[in-house]
Amino acid sequence: MSRATTTMSLEPRLSVEGIFDHAPGALDALRSIRKAVEETGLAPRLLELAFLRASQINGCAFCVGHHLKDARRLGVPDRLLHLLPVWREAPDFSSEERVVLGWTETVTLLPTGHGIDDAAYREAAEALGEAGVARLTIALGYINAWNRIGAVFRLPIPSF
Repeated sequence: MSRATTTMSLEPRLSVEGIFDHAPGALDALRSIRKAVEETGLAPRLLELAFLRASQINGCAFCVGHHLKDARRLGVPDRLLHLLPVWREAPDFSSEERVVLGWTETVTLLPTGHGIDDAAYREAAEALGEAGVARLTIALGYINAWNRIGAVFRLPIPSF
């Protein structure tokens, strides 16, 4: 059946607590990854733009709401937040933001088959350095895990 003809409830399937009751320790592990990511020195603004873009791609309303709120708290202008889905066409993003968003899409939309091509990796590594690519990739692994949890269980959208 195609997605267009499939009907879905918008009701949450489980609460955050309910999900992690079934996997003791997993929530603490995710929190530890987040703490490690924050300690790498990645700019919080860049991190939130990456988290928000990955969450948009993955269709996680819970994470979109959460990261919109966090991005605004960090002072990201509404104009950038509105243009994020079309960042390639919007001149408002810095060259560093463009590299981060490009890598975010590459990692989040990981192609089937044999991974990411060398040109995409080289472009990110030239702009961010190997350490920056490693840090950002780990951060993207973290948010993609949350996106899948949030989307699957339809976690409620936080107020923002």
